[in-house]
Amino acid sequence: MNLIDIQQKASQLAAERDKAYGQVVEQFTILNALEKEVAQLKARGKLSDSDTVILKQRLAEIDSAQRNLVEMKKGVLEGRVRELADYQAMFDATPQKLIEQLPDSLPFVLFPVRIETHFHSVGDTHELWVRVYPDEITTFTHEKDLTADEIESGETYWRQVWATRTETDEAGKQLRTTLWNGLANRFGENRAAWVARQTQPTNWSAQWRTLPELILKPQNTPKPQPWTQAPHTRLMPNQFVVMAFSGVRKVLETVGSPIPDYLVMGPDPLQMESSFGRDADNKLVYSKEMAWLFDFDEALAVGMAIKMTLPSPWFQRGFDRLVVLGVRFSTDAVQNQQLLEELVQNHNYSAEGISILPQGTPTNNTEKATAGPSASINRQQEVEENTPYFSPVDDFYQQSDGQRFAEALGVSNESVSFVPNAGWNDVREALAMNNALWPATWGLFLNDLLKPLVSRSRQTLVRQFFTEFVTGRGGLPAIRVGNQPYGLLVTSDFNSWQFTDAELGTDKDFWVKLLAILQQLQSQWETLRPQVAFAGKEGSNPENLMNMLGLQASSVVFHSRKAVTDSYVWNYLNFRALTPQTVGLWGRLQRAKEQQFTALGFNAATDFLLEKLIFQTATDELNGPVIDADPRTPLSETALIQPFNGTDNYIDWLLKSDLQTIRNGQFLDANNQPVAPPKALLYQLLHRAYLEEFGQRIADWLVDQRFLQDLPVEGQLQNMDGQQDITKADYFQLDAAKLRLSQTAMPVGEFIRALIPKPGEPYNGPTEMLPLMGVIDALRTLRGLPTARLERLFAEHLDLCSYRLDAWQTGLFARRLYNLQHTEKNEYLRKGTYLGAYGWVENLRPNTTKTGFPQDQYPAPLQDSKNKTIYEDAANGGHIQTPSLRHATTAALLRNAYLSHGDDNAQFAVNLSSERVRLALSYLDGIRNGQELAALLGYQFERGLHDRGLLLNQYIYVLRDRFPLAAKQLTPVPDNAPQEVVEARNVINGYDLLDYARAHPTLQGIASLPADGTTEKQAILDELNRLTDTLDAIADLSLSESVFQAVHGNYDRAGGMMQAISEGKMPATPEIVDTPRSGTSITHRVAVCLQTDGVGDQHPAWSGPASPRSKVNPFVNYWLGERLPQAASIQFQYQAGAVDDILSLAQFTLQPLDLVLMTGSELGALSSEIERWLTYQIRQNFNISDGQSITFDFHKAESNGVSFAALLPLLRSLKKIITEARPLHALDFFPQTQSYLEGVANPSGYQDLATCKTDLEAATAELNTRALNLKTAADQLKAEITAARTNQLTSVASGTLHAVRKALLAIADYGWSDALPISVDATSLPIADDLLAQAQGMVSVIQKQLATVDFAGFEALNPDQQLDRCRDVARRVYGQSFSWIPRFQFRNQSQLDDALEHSKEMLSGEPELVIENWLQSVARVRPEMENVETLALHHDLYQDLPFELTPWQLPWVSGEKWVGETFAEAQRNQERISIVVHQAPADMTLPQAGWLLDEWTELIPTDQETTGIAFHYNRPNASPPQAILLAVPPVLTGKWTWDELVGILYDTLERAKRRAVEPDMLTTTGYFQILPAVLNDFSTGGLSTIFTKGSTLLKN
Repeated sequence: MNLIDIQQKASQLAAERDKAYGQVVEQFTILNALEKEVAQLKARGKLSDSDTVILKQRLAEIDSAQRNLVEMKKGVLEGRVRELADYQAMFDATPQKLIEQLPDSLPFVLFPVRIETHFHSVGDTHELWVRVYPDEITTFTHEKDLTADEIESGETYWRQVWATRTETDEAGKQLRTTLWNGLANRFGENRAAWVARQTQPTNWSAQWRTLPELILKPQNTPKPQPWTQAPHTRLMPNQFVVMAFSGVRKVLETVGSPIPDYLVMGPDPLQMESSFGRDADNKLVYSKEMAWLFDFDEALAVGMAIKMTLPSPWFQRGFDRLVVLGVRFSTDAVQNQQLLEELVQNHNYSAEGISILPQGTPTNNTEKATAGPSASINRQQEVEENTPYFSPVDDFYQQSDGQRFAEALGVSNESVSFVPNAGWNDVREALAMNNALWPATWGLFLNDLLKPLVSRSRQTLVRQFFTEFVTGRGGLPAIRVGNQPYGLLVTSDFNSWQFTDAELGTDKDFWVKLLAILQQLQSQWETLRPQVAFAGKEGSNPENLMNMLGLQASSVVFHSRKAVTDSYVWNYLNFRALTPQTVGLWGRLQRAKEQQFTALGFNAATDFLLEKLIFQTATDELNGPVIDADPRTPLSETALIQPFNGTDNYIDWLLKSDLQTIRNGQFLDANNQPVAPPKALLYQLLHRAYLEEFGQRIADWLVDQRFLQDLPVEGQLQNMDGQQDITKADYFQLDAAKLRLSQTAMPVGEFIRALIPKPGEPYNGPTEMLPLMGVIDALRTLRGLPTARLERLFAEHLDLCSYRLDAWQTGLFARRLYNLQHTEKNEYLRKGTYLGAYGWVENLRPNTTKTGFPQDQYPAPLQDSKNKTIYEDAANGGHIQTPSLRHATTAALLRNAYLSHGDDNAQFAVNLSSERVRLALSYLDGIRNGQELAALLGYQFERGLHDRGLLLNQYIYVLRDRFPLAAKQLTPVPDNAPQEVVEARNVINGYDLLDYARAHPTLQGIASLPADGTTEKQAILDELNRLTDTLDAIADLSLSESVFQAVHGNYDRAGGMMQAISEGKMPATPEIVDTPRSGTSITHRVAVCLQTDGVGDQHPAWSGPASPRSKVNPFVNYWLGERLPQAASIQFQYQAGAVDDILSLAQFTLQPLDLVLMTGSELGALSSEIERWLTYQIRQNFNISDGQSITFDFHKAESNGVSFAALLPLLRSLKKIITEARPLHALDFFPQTQSYLEGVANPSGYQDLATCKTDLEAATAELNTRALNLKTAADQLKAEITAARTNQLTSVASGTLHAVRKALLAIADYGWSDALPISVDATSLPIADDLLAQAQGMVSVIQKQLATVDFAGFEALNPDQQLDRCRDVARRVYGQSFSWIPRFQFRNQSQLDDALEHSKEMLSGEPELVIENWLQSVARVRPEMENVETLALHHDLYQDLPFELTPWQLPWVSGEKWVGETFAEAQRNQERISIVVHQAPADMTLPQAGWLLDEWTELIPTDQETTGIAFHYNRPNASPPQAILLAVPPVLTGKWTWDELVGILYDTLERAKRRAVEPDMLTTTGYFQILPAVLNDFSTGGLSTIFTKGSTLLKN
């Protein structure tokens, strides 16, 4: 087939595939809708007859839909098999031939792939097996369609955002951030952005606050589930070609099978039943589509593996380079454009994301910075404002990185406009630095040092090429996909490069000369390549490793070297008296220079300044500032250059100052006082460049206007022999009027400055000044950049002037790419690109150390049916079985460290045997008891000597004297404590002893020890070895624990144990010694359900009106009243003077909720709020004055009553429940794995939250009114106290005091115990002062509390957030101990009906007895359940009916027993939840309320455990290249050729190696005489052309 036929057929097959898959998705949608309807019907509980009929119909429809779905899936799989066969049949021509049908007017985009290789030999057949894996960047995972939940969440988000239009700016911003965080937390940041974009109202705009309504976007049918597509790639080539190279020669080439257009890279969620499984031998099997990922033969069939036959000698020798290359022919340029746009969208809204990667972003973790984007990405702002990150512009110098990225890939700018950081300007800034510094670097070099070798016209061409296409960072930005950075590299084959006539134009000589120069430079760079450091370099050594790790993207150290002129050297030699030797030296020096320049292509016979300079070999490091004032100040990614006058930096100074000021370097501070000019190297060059450009542009204009014939070469010495020389500096002062430029006399330099337009305005002056305007624009770009970015730009520019040959070559490629994609008017053509993929490995050699073992030598379960030979590597480290995967990860790391360093570092030889671990743990216990490690080691050593014989005890004292332990502190110790608990006061310092023994293994040098060779000495040494082993066991455990914590991200604890031991602190218990257990998890919950219907805010058995707290929690108040005796039965005795009486609570206005909340832990001495409240009420009700004492006896009661003291345990239990227990919600009645109801807006089932908000707002207003009333009364009291003291009165009017007390009582009703008045009737001034202070304090506290009450944006919150807001407000109004209980609706009513109906069936005996036994057992180990037991016991004492507890089990299964009583094996691996309910509701449809009293999970151990295995795996070292190549043809002949593409790839790899040539390598070459093109002079005028001081970069 020809190319057009292939593309048409491929499009047809893709359409058929998409149609078939769409039908499966549609059927899934139908099935899901039916299952959802059935679930809703079942959730109703008992169904009516009509609902039962509907349920049966839907179940039948589900059965039919499932059968249809199975057939559809089968059809899809069979269709893909047919599609692959038809697809592969299309490619009867090889890629080498098909590529010639592609016009070379478009570039190739080549994506990286990963390669794995295997030399395979069977008998005399030798093959190289090659596997190819797509890189992550070509993988599609994003799904455009939304689920119903996503649609609802997105639309709700926009409604809630719109609802914030009435808020203040700050409040609205905070609310919108909360809304966005909720959406992002639910779907992920990037998916949330997609959901929001797809559901954004059609009338949304920047003026959304003024919209009268939102017009929601119509949505397509929701997809059935969040994940409906397998991860896949549609960017693979149609065939891969594997090429093997020996040196530069291609020796072998093999073409693989055609690759499916849709290559699956993971399980298909709609085909999960066939994606994974196990066969009869319990071996893993997988679907046909995924098989290529695991099976080489399957990969071979789909073109993702290739077998290359190896003749001799290649199967013994291997290859220097193996290249895999493929081209995609099945899609044309327009389709490729669409694919790339879809790929960008895929990554932009997938979980990992994509972004332009700003320069300076660390791509590895260091001590000072972590890898990741350096610029924050605010997707919330992007979504809400709907403003692209950039707008495309035609001005090449002003284009953003996103625009350059889009146009290079041939895609629309719109497809990239919302990629994070697409508005970044890294390339633009690099071009600006090139423009700004050109006059002082390359401009001076070409114009002054090489004049007349380089004409003005050639200088202009070089400048244009350099400032447009030559940058140190490339002409395209880097990107990030997930956590992987990628470079975008424009490339071609430089060795085959040819210009077209259109490219040459009228400047053929220039471009031919430039190409020749770059080719000559490449020859020199190639000779330097052997010096380059790289991984795997033959004879690698530590120095090579350090050089490789030390490579930087640009130079970081700056040196200078000096040069003098020939005349200076000759005069110097002449001054020192010429001798035959010095004359000979002079001649040799001149001949050497002439030979160097001739070899470099210069005409040595021509008179030019560079030829007259002699450079010294010695260099001086430039230690001064590079960018800012102080070189010690760290460069910053945010801070700008320090201003010299408080506002302007030196770049601002260049833009704002007149020429005379700039020439003189005059800086004035904010007080108009002179300050020293900056010393920064960047300033020096920018200053020079600015003045040079002014002078050169004026000089050029004078020549063009024929005022001068040509610019003469300025002499090395000016104004000698009475001759007046004119320099560029003099041109500034020429009279503009005399030059016919101005009507008034003024220096021409100032006239030109006046023509400089403001930013954004056009320039309307002489065209000769356009380059100057470019410098001005460049300075404007650079002026606001932070110092770190300026430093990178500056270093890159200097590199371009010295050693960055690759950048100049890449500039040629970038120029051609730009011309291919743009018209002559710089209009973007958007023609698309061709697609392909590449990868390579180098130094591919067969492994001759492995040994083959037949399958029959392995255990039967490990044998493979294909009977392949298994190879074993002698260097393999084996495997380690561990208790868990976490342990396996730790073991793998420790084992790897041992294998890598074990011979040299015994610290990695870890032994964690049970005995050593127990020994180490015993020492950790001792450290926790306050002992030092040195003391514990000493105890062991002394005890060991003692146990070995009494004769050894004498040596303990010898060693104590030699290694004493000074105690740091003395602490009291309990009697009969063991020795290890008593702090060491006199014991051997075991650590010092071991430290001494390292250098003195036989303890030589210590007097009074036994002689060597004696039994006693050997016993001491044996004990010393045991001590060494103990310390090693502690070290092994500490190291292992540190690694265990580190590999799982717990860095805070990674070094915790070692640090604690070394510092004598309490070490944490090591987790690595814990063996995790698995089993069946049983969730137990205990709840109280409250009666919510027919309940008033006043309990009928308690007197008085409802209180504020009983009104807001009426069903809590009612439940408490039912648990307590009647108010008349709760009694106590009080005495006041002659009165001695027994009272009941019925004599007071009190509700059960108030009583329980006021109850304290004890009674007596007015320690509880209820005592203080009763005291006040008794004084008030029975007219007992403040001066008369009242005593209580809470143990007294009448025969028919209950004493308050006897009731106290019950009251305490009730208070603990209502203040500490969590309110119930609907999800508490679901198992753990079902506790989130997808698609349900209010899964917790909360009811009447809006009504609650209204009630709380009213309560807040009422409490605020009462506080204002109290303030009014307090103010009146304050005035009267002042008047009383003025009139020398001793008391205050009782009416005023009464008003204050009444106002305080009104607040105390809300639960503010401190508002209970401190007196009842006293009127003295001290009492009045105290009462005033109490009132003022209460007003302050309440107003402060109510000031934080905020219901703003309540409607925009989800129900859980609304509940939290209501509960918070309730605590602020009714006191911090008050817990408001919401109502909710069950979500699984039918399940709960079943559980309640069959509750008794699950029990083995009488329910009351079973529950009582269960409660007694759990109360012993659960503090909350102990409280429930107390409650039940006292409840039964005072109530006729027992404390009811009803067990529910979800899901209820007929015949199963209650898991709270027994566990059956049939229940293993089945999720069960036990809910024991007090006061189980009879009607599940009514609103509910209550508390969750306790919750715990019980693990029923399994008889099998999943363990972990760490094994030594020598994985393939090859990684995909981190670069996307944009290949342009080296020769435009009208069509692409295969050899061209192979040559491009080969040359790119070679150029990448030459990129690592460092500047100091050039010092041994002839280019030391001419590079870098950055020179400055010693003169003070600033414009002399005698450049005798250069700035070069000698070390990266």
